[in-house]
Amino acid sequence: MAQLDGTDTGIVNRSKRTYVAVTDTTAFYSYTVAMNASYVNSGTLTANGTTIARGTLLRENGKRLFPDANPGVTKFLVGVFLTESPFTSGFIDPNAGFFVLYNGDKPTYLGGSSDFVGLAGGTPSIPSLLTIGSVTAGTGVVATTGTVRAATVTALGSYTVANSGAFTSVNRNIDPTLGQVFTLTINIGTSATSTGAITLTCTTTPAAGSIVYVLINAVTAGTTGLTIVEGTNVQMNTVTIGTSAGYRGLTFASDGTNLVQVGAGVVATVE
Repeated sequence: MAQLDGTDTGIVNRSKRTYVAVTDTTAFYSYTVAMNASYVNSGTLTANGTTIARGTLLRENGKRLFPDANPGVTKFLVGVFLTESPFTSGFIDPNAGFFVLYNGDKPTYLGGSSDFVGLAGGTPSIPSLLTIGSVTAGTGVVATTGTVRAATVTALGSYTVANSGAFTSVNRNIDPTLGQVFTLTINIGTSATSTGAITLTCTTTPAAGSIVYVLINAVTAGTTGLTIVEGTNVQMNTVTIGTSAGYRGLTFASDGTNLVQVGAGVVATVE
């Protein structure tokens, strides 16, 4: 039979779950039950007074507190104990943003794993995350090492005109749903004729706040006539492809409708 103070720790009720604190927090509670003179139970949930440091492992001990079933409780809480300082126990909200699941498939008495000790000071971190969905962070994404990046590089194709050929205007569409980095290779013969432009467009509405990079590699550029200009949903300065081979980098930020160029295009001449 479950106890009012959450002390139902029978073996069938014990959990394998372990949590790790992702930030320093005092969201750690104590719960007491008392019976008044009318034989009515009243419960009191109070702050434990303990600060849980980031990286601390909290292991479930099988206790549960439920709204209504436990007097004085307004949300579901689980009992946890700390195997490191301050070596205490209490209750947490397992769905609070201060904690994430560290392990759910190993008895808590076996401890953590030395394979996941990645935070500053050697404190535990959670294993890698692989998802095909979005990751939404309410207070930002912080990488203690490495970078936050999109691994896919999408080619916008090549624009090639042979010697004595004529170059004409073409469109190259940037689709931010494919990734963050796009490349464009340009090969123009030294005696190419006519004038034209490569128009950058974005026909897929970019999510607000998206950052997009376009890397332009002019392998050869035998004329000053070719330009790269803005098109549908792209706001940018015109880029002129000169006679020297080189790289140009364009950075865009989305306002939810357009990709807007941030700063001027950088030219790096290949010696």
